[in-house]
Amino acid sequence: MTSKQQQPAAAPPPLPPSPVLPPPNASPKNFFFGDKPVWEDLTFRDFFLDQFLHGKEIIRNQSTVRQQGPSSFSHSLQVLGTVLGYVPSQCSEWLDLPGIREQQHLVPYMQNLVQDMMALTRPNGLPSKLSSDEQVVEILTNLKTRITMLPVGGFMLIPGGWFENKGDEEYVPYPVLYLLERKAESLFSFAIINTNTDGIGYHPISADTPYTMKYRRSLVFEDVSKERLFDSSFWHLLTRAQAIPSSAHSAEYVYQTLLPYLSQRPLTATINDNTDGGSVRNLHYQIMPHNGDPSLIHALVEALQIMLIRRGLSARHCHYFALILRWQMVLIMHKDLETLSYNLNEADRRVVRIAGQHLAAYTAEATQPQLDPSQPPIITVSLLNQVYTYLDALAKRIHGMDTMSAAVDVPQLNVRPVEFKPMPMFDSFRRDENVEPLAGPAEIPPIFRPVQFTLVADSVDDFPSLAEALHHADNICTLLSYQQSQIRYTSALSVALIQHVFTQVVPIPLSWGHPRIAQCMYQQPIRYEAQLEILRCIHHLTTHFAACSMSLMSNKAFDSARILTMAAMTCVADAVIRMRASDVPSMFSLHLNGTAPQTPRFFLQPYGIDMSVFRVQSEFLVFLSPDLVATRTRILDYFTVQRDQVKDDHILFNFEVSMQPGSMSKLLEQVCWEIGFPSHAVHLYLTNDKTEIMYNYPELEYYRDIVFLFKYLATPTAENLPEIKMWMQKDVRLSWTYNDKEGYIVSAFGGKQLKCSHPPPTGADTRDFWSKLFRRGARSGPSGADPTALAGEAIEVEEDVLHVTTLPTFNGKLSQSASELLISYLTVPYLRIPLVLNFFASPQHINVLGTYELQSVLDSVLFEPGQWHPPYDKKVPTTIPAEDRNFLATSLGLLFNELKMSPHAIMKPLSDLLEYALELDPGRFTEETGAIILYVIRLVVRIEAFMLFIINHQLWDKTQINSTRWRGFVRGLESTDEQVQLMRDKRREIREILNEQVFPMLERWTDAALKLDQLSTACVLHAHMAYLYAHIPYEEMNRQNVITLMTSQMFLNSHYTFNEPEGKSKMKRAASKAQGQALGIPDTELFDLFQKQRGPMLKWLEADTEECSEVMEAITRMITLTGGRVKSPDSVLQNRFWRSIDGMHCRGRFMPHSDERTLEEQAKAEAERIFKRGVDVADTEVNIQLGTFTLNTTPIERLDEQVSNMQDFKDVFGEESSQMACAPVKMTTKRYWVRLVGMRYDVQLWRPDERPILSTFGKKYSPESLHGSDRWVAVILEPWRASRVLGTTELYFAGHSDANVARLVGIDSAIDPAAAEQKEEAPKDKSDHCFECKSKFGITGRHHCRRCGHSVCGNCSSKA
Repeated sequence: MTSKQQQPAAAPPPLPPSPVLPPPNASPKNFFFGDKPVWEDLTFRDFFLDQFLHGKEIIRNQSTVRQQGPSSFSHSLQVLGTVLGYVPSQCSEWLDLPGIREQQHLVPYMQNLVQDMMALTRPNGLPSKLSSDEQVVEILTNLKTRITMLPVGGFMLIPGGWFENKGDEEYVPYPVLYLLERKAESLFSFAIINTNTDGIGYHPISADTPYTMKYRRSLVFEDVSKERLFDSSFWHLLTRAQAIPSSAHSAEYVYQTLLPYLSQRPLTATINDNTDGGSVRNLHYQIMPHNGDPSLIHALVEALQIMLIRRGLSARHCHYFALILRWQMVLIMHKDLETLSYNLNEADRRVVRIAGQHLAAYTAEATQPQLDPSQPPIITVSLLNQVYTYLDALAKRIHGMDTMSAAVDVPQLNVRPVEFKPMPMFDSFRRDENVEPLAGPAEIPPIFRPVQFTLVADSVDDFPSLAEALHHADNICTLLSYQQSQIRYTSALSVALIQHVFTQVVPIPLSWGHPRIAQCMYQQPIRYEAQLEILRCIHHLTTHFAACSMSLMSNKAFDSARILTMAAMTCVADAVIRMRASDVPSMFSLHLNGTAPQTPRFFLQPYGIDMSVFRVQSEFLVFLSPDLVATRTRILDYFTVQRDQVKDDHILFNFEVSMQPGSMSKLLEQVCWEIGFPSHAVHLYLTNDKTEIMYNYPELEYYRDIVFLFKYLATPTAENLPEIKMWMQKDVRLSWTYNDKEGYIVSAFGGKQLKCSHPPPTGADTRDFWSKLFRRGARSGPSGADPTALAGEAIEVEEDVLHVTTLPTFNGKLSQSASELLISYLTVPYLRIPLVLNFFASPQHINVLGTYELQSVLDSVLFEPGQWHPPYDKKVPTTIPAEDRNFLATSLGLLFNELKMSPHAIMKPLSDLLEYALELDPGRFTEETGAIILYVIRLVVRIEAFMLFIINHQLWDKTQINSTRWRGFVRGLESTDEQVQLMRDKRREIREILNEQVFPMLERWTDAALKLDQLSTACVLHAHMAYLYAHIPYEEMNRQNVITLMTSQMFLNSHYTFNEPEGKSKMKRAASKAQGQALGIPDTELFDLFQKQRGPMLKWLEADTEECSEVMEAITRMITLTGGRVKSPDSVLQNRFWRSIDGMHCRGRFMPHSDERTLEEQAKAEAERIFKRGVDVADTEVNIQLGTFTLNTTPIERLDEQVSNMQDFKDVFGEESSQMACAPVKMTTKRYWVRLVGMRYDVQLWRPDERPILSTFGKKYSPESLHGSDRWVAVILEPWRASRVLGTTELYFAGHSDANVARLVGIDSAIDPAAAEQKEEAPKDKSDHCFECKSKFGITGRHHCRRCGHSVCGNCSSKA
């Protein structure tokens, strides 16, 4: 290469006459900018090549590492200043045009502006991390003086920036540019020009193509007062952010903390001003530099164009000015080409050629009307001919071509940043032969067993219907658990079903002595076989629930629902097992309930369960649904009244204190005496080591396991729970043993010893111990409403807040005074709801609700029920202050109490919150405002559910049998007609806003996200659209909310991964705050939503076949991306007739038919449904039961993570590729073949080749083993192996090579089928030498690969 460069240049076609450009250097032998031609300069390459080449190729032979601080602008400032200095003389013809000649004076002004900025980039121009305090004061004083002296209409450029923390104390600088304009004597504007990837998310954004985005690179803050701009503390903080590496000095800090100080307005308001239609004059949206603007030339040119815009020039003028700069730099390139004394190498020819292409394209853009439709092009035909004449001659010189067509016909400047490069010599590896035989035979499709959740009734009012509902739920959970390969998220579906059954279907028994006890279902007669069968089903569902809930990641809301559901199952089981059967009563039940015939041998009294721990624990659980709150009160009422009638020495299963038999021995002794069983070592009856009792009374085993699993799953520490993995019901089969030291030992979940005992310290106040344990978050994190946890210091009363030195600011969102006010509100639980709601329902504080920590505070305030009051009269305090706060306890939680007693205190701030949130709508989803708006929507919908609960309970006929939800008796729900009417009016007003304002906004956001392929954002929005109708009653269902609920569920099932582990993967049970709620809504709450609304939706669809067909066609259009919710008026397609597939368990599986049935025909089909099996779907199926959509027998599903996580796939389709949906094309044993939904792409993933190596290839290749005639093979192959082109491929010889040919076969060890069967982490290689380079481990250290187990040195690890 070097010898070729030194050869004399051949006579190329002549260029036009050389412009008169005396180079800055004195020596005529040098190039214009020194000893290197301009095309090797970083600034030149960055300016011209950014949109054509990517990565290091742009800045070959020049360092890509940015300098820290203002000096990063130095080189580009010098280049730009020099170029501007030559523009008046070299481009006089360009400047002598109408509309331009009047502005010629701006060129030298801009040159002075650049030179003034260069002074700030020099040492002590701005503060650096090496500046002393005295130097900082002096520098800031000088800076303030320069700003003060700026004349009206003047501009000033100031370098700025921040740092990004990459971890391990590595900070990457991100320079930006600040442009000041003095608009009046006391008024300024302040613009930040950002050409980096970091922080650009705070600028207005617009779609360019489905794959690229355009941004406003400049964000202008208008009407900045001189008092704020002259504030030295502001400039100290702003310049410190670019000088001192720190995680605090981030883009968020600059954009959200410092800059809003100037305008005294929220950042979102400034962003809105800078969008189209806003009040700020700004440049057009532009694609960001693909390579991050390493020279910062794009930022500088952008700043000069902004100055022109601010001076009143048009966008066409700004483009024309940028074109002049490019033309001037090409003239400099022309000069350097003439200075050149040798031929260009291929790389440099490519740079020069692309520079010409760039100039041609940019010149062509100057003639386009879309640049500024209101003005004609500025550039003249004469100037166009001048440019293209020069480019034509340049092409002939560089390429020896006849025309400049290659230079003029340029690619689009907005091409996607993906470049496919051919691998040299790859063709020699190709084998053009049919690979279909390698795909293997077609996979045998698994048998799908339909699942019909709606078999479970909406409510039960007698024991036969209770047994039927429990039977169906048990069968459904079993079907789900054994179809994990066909049905996704089986654990979440089962958990949602069981929670629904025990909180909204099966009634909780009324407490003993309740005034309405006669209306309790559990007062009805029951036969022994029904009693036993119900207990067996509850036992089965308990084990299903334990297995499935332990398979899901936990968060506070799910943990709360999980504990409560187990408590509800325990309560129902306790009530059933105590009943006296009408035919053959169980003697165990009679002795348990203390109703066996009295005998002198024993003083028979009832036994019971102590729920005091659950009582305290439930104070700090987050119940987002009113059904859960009401269920909690009913459970505590039942067990508290029971506990008052049970002596302390008759408490059973006190596992949270001790695993010793305790009172159980006495009960077992009574049963043994009753029947005549041996009474020695009665505690072994509970482990079934002595089998007589459980063999004859299996209800004891059911009761024992149900109570234990409840207390185990309510254990206060997460460390005692099993790891997260896909557990099955069989894994929860409890194994009981006994030893004298530990008592009962219970094992399950793969042999794990289950521990739930956490006894209080000796002498400690029991309630105080449990209260502090649960409030401070031993299980799922501390209560968000606990001031002690928030402040980090003990705070019990309001006065304690005054003694805290530094209060939390929640990442700078709240000032110290605001934080003090908020935390002081949390010290008064009975009043905290209206106080905290009003705190956030203000223009100055609503913006902080985008922070998860503050959302958690408000959620805890509203949805933690607080201290529970038992069903007795309150003890009125006689002293002030009171001895305790028991008199402030509520029977149904704080939120219900506030709504009932003082509804105005909630209604007003709730309306204000919703109003302020909707005012923040920027027209599209953004991370900053979107998080606030979506949280307020969730909050309003949840409180609306509590209001509906009170309203419906007031309307419920109190003469009916006690049921669940609002159709049952529960203390604390009594309200006056006036209060209920107020809530009805307010709820109607809120619902109108949600339907008429919020829903269209979310739908608009979703459409925009889908157009931009922002699938993760679309998932979040679909979840919230469905959440709008989470509690909508059947009477208010319509086409819009049914379509929304169904399409949202199907979209999420196709594009979102819920919080369930796949296969055999395991996860630690960490108490993460936001686990399982990437959508903003806990994943499990969404499954609860769809479970709750599944039955009403199906009922609504079946009530009107015409509406059903309309809905199904709309769903098909939306899921297949062929239309919207409303049918296009231009569509000629007729709606098909949709109905459920005939067959057992197929109700709710809708498919189209060509004919419509009569009512009689449909009634007959329903009667015969149980005797038939469903047919395979030949066309389209909408499955309401599972929320899935199947098209032409292929279900729409999420793309396999093996594909979506591949870097090559991400490079082509972007990071959103993980949310793509697909449909199977042809699945075989060796190949995964799917089609991407809505795109014209197929994806194939081949499984590893398991065929053994041919016996002829028996010699493994290694360079050390080659001798003699084989050595030439190593000479050729080793450079390839060193470059890692062959990756982890191992090579094998076919015998010996000869002088010309060597046959080898390669096997990639990274996808070796044997390696795929390895465990999570392969055993560590204990070798003393690196597996790759064979060097001995020393100072480079040892690095272990978890996949293959090999050990490599630090150098080889960094190359991997």
